[in-house]
Amino acid sequence: MCSFNRIPLPDYHTLVSPASRETFGRLLDIPDRALMLLATNIRAKRFGLVTRSSRVTQRIVGTLHVSHIVQLDDTSIVIRVPAAARDGDLSHSAEAALQSQAATLELGMSGSAGPQLYQFDTTSDNEIAAPYICTSYVPQQNLRNS
Repeated sequence: MCSFNRIPLPDYHTLVSPASRETFGRLLDIPDRALMLLATNIRAKRFGLVTRSSRVTQRIVGTLHVSHIVQLDDTSIVIRVPAAARDGDLSHSAEAALQSQAATLELGMSGSAGPQLYQFDTTSDNEIAAPYICTSYVPQQNLRNS
């Protein structure tokens, strides 16, 4: 019988490139606890469900967003934070872009296999202190190109 030793994964922060650190700044340091709180609050508000367990399962650093995959019980959601929010609130044009993304998801994707919009916030007045867009998790979707 063959046995395998579990190799601990490196700390997330050691995997982030200096260029990503420059692009995203503080947005790379959003605590898991804050992401899980936001996710459970969105799920409760949207679906009326109480979450018994939650964890951040993945972070994907793209060109324009940091995507956080949060597992809530037996389902997962995506919280995408735009790089434009690295210094706090969004500029007028970045805010309009986030609103446009949300409107596109809300109008164009209902009933399709793409991600479903759950909630978005263009301000930093929320659990993660950053603007975000929250969608359903669609397995096998390349989040870097979304």
